[in-house]
Amino acid sequence: MPENCCALDADRDPSSEMSVDLRECPVPVPGISGDWALFLDLDGTLLDIAPTPDGVKIPKTLRGDLARAGEVVGGALALVSGRSIATIDRLLSPLLLPVAGQHGAEIRYAPGEPVVLLSHVDLGRARRLLTPVAAVPGVVLEDKGLSLAVHHRHARTPAGELHRWIVNVLQEFGGELEIMRGRCVFDIKPRGISKATAVDRFMAKMPFTGRLPVFVGDDKTDEDGFKAVKARGGLAFQVGPKRSALASSRIENPASVRRWLRTLPVASAKAAGDG
Repeated sequence: MPENCCALDADRDPSSEMSVDLRECPVPVPGISGDWALFLDLDGTLLDIAPTPDGVKIPKTLRGDLARAGEVVGGALALVSGRSIATIDRLLSPLLLPVAGQHGAEIRYAPGEPVVLLSHVDLGRARRLLTPVAAVPGVVLEDKGLSLAVHHRHARTPAGELHRWIVNVLQEFGGELEIMRGRCVFDIKPRGISKATAVDRFMAKMPFTGRLPVFVGDDKTDEDGFKAVKARGGLAFQVGPKRSALASSRIENPASVRRWLRTLPVASAKAAGDG
């Protein structure tokens, strides 16, 4: 029997998001504050998980909601994702944001600035060595350029067995690469690069520096980001049913995150004007 690694989120009618009440969340989250540096994961946090990476749906209001939230925090809003920056830009076009892609292996500090590559590991040999694993029925090997992802959502081979194969294959790299277990995926990335290093780099740049860092993520791969903001006295919001000991509080699902972005920035802006 295949290992039940995760459950698919059902497709949602965008209009149904309005029925999501943040008060239903086990631990309430505060409204977005103008002194935050806000870091957001993408898949499973802003977007519902899809059967394949290319199958995600972008809600019509998301681009505008992200832009408005960015205005509330003075431009100190960044996406920190396992996806490549090129893919993120394509998904959110025409919106461009500060973004770290491939778990921090590449970063763009502001819209209009060039993408900075933070890793120079040659993954060509890793791609070739992983060819037998990619041939396993139901397994998809995604090449992001600076990192690799082995998706096993539809694989009948147990995830634990796939993980052992990948570990054995990559042993000859001598620790140059590391494997991160995510939701139905094994991310293979250069060691020393993470969502924590991405947060640290953003926090050293204006307009992020000096602000309260807040990271919103859903998966094990986001815990590096949680650690980075907590080390700076910030907040970590866990999305979904999983519990992280690092999380300050929890948001129920991506629809709740989108509602949070949709409504609270407007309220914050109004409150500032009333003052």
